[in-house]
Amino acid sequence: SQISKIDKFLYCGDCGRKMKKQVWGAHIYYVCPKYSETKGACTLKSWRLDRIINSLVRELEEQVVILESKPEICDLGENFTEQILLFQNEIDQMQLKRELIYDSFMDGNGIDGKKLRSDLDLLEDSINSSKNKKDELVHLDSKQSQVRDKINLLKQVVEALKGPHNTDNDSIPKLECVIKRIHVFDNKLDIEN
Repeated sequence: SQISKIDKFLYCGDCGRKMKKQVWGAHIYYVCPKYSETKGACTLKSWRLDRIINSLVRELEEQVVILESKPEICDLGENFTEQILLFQNEIDQMQLKRELIYDSFMDGNGIDGKKLRSDLDLLEDSINSSKNKKDELVHLDSKQSQVRDKINLLKQVVEALKGPHNTDNDSIPKLECVIKRIHVFDNKLDIEN
């Protein structure tokens, strides 16, 4: 029978060996090779493919719900791009002001050197503070974007798994980006991602 995209991810949760695909009648099963070689040497006998797919879909849908239910992870702000641009404009204006103050001093316009140094230090602190806030927003924007990408990818994989050809090589987009291994136990799957 044809190797499906899911074959390479299935491992026995008891002994850790890669599970083997077997067809019995109209159904595809995945069996622990250790159990089939030496009866009772492993506690896991087999799982039917449709049961694996259904459990996998439930697990991935649960991951989506968890990610979407945490606004501190999924939706950290209305529009980071706009906020980042505002901070950059503020930084640009302060840097221009710093240059004008310094140029005025260099032109000899009677500015007190100590006051100038104090003003420049305050301005430099404000510039650095704004740069730090902007950098934090850039980081949060990137993190939020990564979480949204993961949610979208999980949803694509779930939809593909729910489809009629859910184990064909081309029907599951980027499954390896969502799953490293699936440990199959007697009554549950443990997804390593």
